[in-house]
Amino acid sequence: MGWVKRDITEPETPKYVIPELFTIRMHRGRIWYEEFYKDVYVAWFDYCDKDLISLIEIDKMAECLGYDGFILYYYMEPSMNYEDGLRLVEHDSDVL
Repeated sequence: MGWVKRDITEPETPKYVIPELFTIRMHRGRIWYEEFYKDVYVAWFDYCDKDLISLIEIDKMAECLGYDGFILYYYMEPSMNYEDGLRLVEHDSDVL
């Protein structure tokens, strides 16, 4: 595990000099309301490595947010909206 959950007092994404590193923005919420979650909580996980990221690592991030058990994950295709761009994460290849 190389990623770090960002403290809420640090709102800026790090400036990465290593191209393999990136940030994951993870949303969790209770109510889907038109194009966004209502009562949403957003967490950032910095220093994720594209060569090491997997569903297991995503599960560990969710555990940091208090989740336990079966979870469905979705990602959004770049440059698309929630209505058309959400995709279910089913395999490690989806995480990549």
